[in-house]
Amino acid sequence: MDAQKTNTLKAQFRNPPNCYRTLQIIHNFDSFGTDEATLRQRMEWLKATGIGGLVCNVSFKDYMRSEEQWRIFLTGLKVAEHLGLHLWLYDEEGYPSGAAGGLVLERNPDLEAVGLVRKVDADGKPHYEVQRMYEGTHCTENVYKKRRYVNLLSPQATRLFIEITHEAYARRVPNLGKRVHAIFTDEPSLMTTYIRPPAHALPALPWVEDMPAQFKRRKGYDLIPHLESLYTDTGNYWGIRCDFYEVVAQLVAERYLGQIQQWCRKHGIASSGHLLAEEKLLWHVMYYGDLFTCLRRMDIPGIDILSSDPLALAAGNGFLVPKLISSAAHIMGRTETMSETSDFAEQMSGKRATLAQMKATASLQYLLGINTITSYYPDLYGATHPNNTEQRRIDYAEYNAHVGRLSWLVSNRAMPPAETKATSRYVSWCNC
Repeated sequence: MDAQKTNTLKAQFRNPPNCYRTLQIIHNFDSFGTDEATLRQRMEWLKATGIGGLVCNVSFKDYMRSEEQWRIFLTGLKVAEHLGLHLWLYDEEGYPSGAAGGLVLERNPDLEAVGLVRKVDADGKPHYEVQRMYEGTHCTENVYKKRRYVNLLSPQATRLFIEITHEAYARRVPNLGKRVHAIFTDEPSLMTTYIRPPAHALPALPWVEDMPAQFKRRKGYDLIPHLESLYTDTGNYWGIRCDFYEVVAQLVAERYLGQIQQWCRKHGIASSGHLLAEEKLLWHVMYYGDLFTCLRRMDIPGIDILSSDPLALAAGNGFLVPKLISSAAHIMGRTETMSETSDFAEQMSGKRATLAQMKATASLQYLLGINTITSYYPDLYGATHPNNTEQRRIDYAEYNAHVGRLSWLVSNRAMPPAETKATSRYVSWCNC
């Protein structure tokens, strides 16, 4: 390697280009300001913390309806581009994604999540009913907001979500596919699992009107005569339950994630985001049927890491999650993976992660196959200097440089073109 190339590599390692750095999640440009000058001043400060890009959306205030918020968003987008920041979109007003801030069900209440429940007649015979799912589920037990949710098994629900959300961005952002790299969907899930079961809650199974027909087409036998095996240990219940949740996973993958992926690819954008509760295999079944089946319909498979205590991650279930995602990417021939990372768990206990913990958490994830971090570390960042704003900015800049170096090293860009066969979408997107 000649001296010029060596010097270039050393310079990029010391100061990684933006395309390798952290993507900061910013939900409300209006919290920065409403005019271009104020937005620029605020984003210049944010860029000075060492971020490489944004995951952003039109403000949650009067979501998708306010022309003023659309104006602020488009102005913020223009400023971010002028500053050389890379852009992703976030597809929801909060989470779980799919409701379009409640607009989907406002237009069609019949698209609400439902479950099949088992009831017993007076004579002791079971029968099965479809009911709407809300109390005690992720609808009411997520941290963001209690809100009725759509049925992920319904293709009509996702079509309407895309119409309200994705199509709005495509109409309002010229050359969307050239300006936005990926769209982030956040924690879509089936609402047939109770997180805090209300009194007299009945066990529920994921359901959609054409489930019997879909099951027969995919598995070759009728589901209805075997419904009791889904609730009690009757007949070949092991096999029937496996078949049932395999069909559930296929429908979630095709009808929610698949429709989003198709729309994104049509517009030259990658689909990304993460599912709910990736930490345990049982939760995969409960919330979407099967993790790998669903991840096949994400161009950039992702996770969330809600703790920045690396010792706790290494000792707990979270340690496995980055490896699950990188394994899925490897199997599918994908080269980008994403982690939405924060110190949420520490904040819930009244603490904040230190700079050392944040860097170690990033290193642990990159060791296990993550190569993009979308950051939910809030403003201001870190806990090492709680009363010193400038020092906390310096700390976050050090964290973002650390993430950038990790991304730069694992992307194969640390080797000159003649010495690598890497042709990843990530490398081509960076173009730096």
